[in-house]
Amino acid sequence: MRAPDCDVVIEAIVDQIKTTTQGEIRVFKERDGWCYVGSDKDWIAAGLLKAGSIENLFKKAMGLSEVGQNSLRIEFFLSTFAETIVLWRGHEIFAIQGSVLEGQKIFFEERYTHCVAVGFHGNVYSS
Repeated sequence: MRAPDCDVVIEAIVDQIKTTTQGEIRVFKERDGWCYVGSDKDWIAAGLLKAGSIENLFKKAMGLSEVGQNSLRIEFFLSTFAETIVLWRGHEIFAIQGSVLEGQKIFFEERYTHCVAVGFHGNVYSS
């Protein structure tokens, strides 16, 4: 099985952000394979209300009613394919899957100061 590449996942996250908020979107792709997407609007909040916790938001298939009754939020798919996921929210960094790297908090502070952002890396289906 082949997982979607970084650009496909970024596009899906951007689409979700556009659907759920009208915020400014910032995307960064690093040479080491890390991809980051965020917005100055809290695009996680609505899903978090339904999920009850950040862990549930990323680990359980949650509906995205803004798109349609059969649509799902991207966080679930992201946790299915990515090896490592970190979330920046409320000036804090959370390891969703894997570990936060040294220097990542500074990266988020410099690029996503008052934003909500996700960083992801790796593909669990790579051979």
